[in-house]
Amino acid sequence: MPEKEYDIPKGLTYSTVPVPDPTKLTTDATNKLESQIRREMDLHKDLIEAKLCRLEDITNVKFLDRDAALDATLQTGKEAISKSETSTAEQIRQLNTLFQTSISAQSERIGKLEAADAAQKAMAMMTASNTTMRTAAGGNMISVVSIAVGVLIAVGTIAVAILVKH
Repeated sequence: MPEKEYDIPKGLTYSTVPVPDPTKLTTDATNKLESQIRREMDLHKDLIEAKLCRLEDITNVKFLDRDAALDATLQTGKEAISKSETSTAEQIRQLNTLFQTSISAQSERIGKLEAADAAQKAMAMMTASNTTMRTAAGGNMISVVSIAVGVLIAVGTIAVAILVKH
């Protein structure tokens, strides 16, 4: 059986493509979807970049805070060491002063003891001399004079010993 021919009005052509054309509709829908996907991707890209920038800022702040804390700790350590060194130097100066004072006091005591020893020896010599003179001379006047001379010698010896030590 032969196919039936259809009457086609003049000016129109016969086509097997339906109206509206599904290929064009599909292409338009695909292009629209592609455009939406690009916008969504751009939006997500912007969001991701913003989050990365924020994360970078937070990381930088944390590093800056850590660096500041580390610098402060190091500075505190340096100050503590400096104070310790200053304190140690001051203690050494104080000990040096104490030692010098103690040595001077001991030297002074030794000088006084030497002077007292010299005076005691002079007194012993004077007493021995007086005893000898009294026995030999037998007189009171000679004894008095010799005692006076002995006392003067003892006092002079003590004075000289004290002056020599100072």
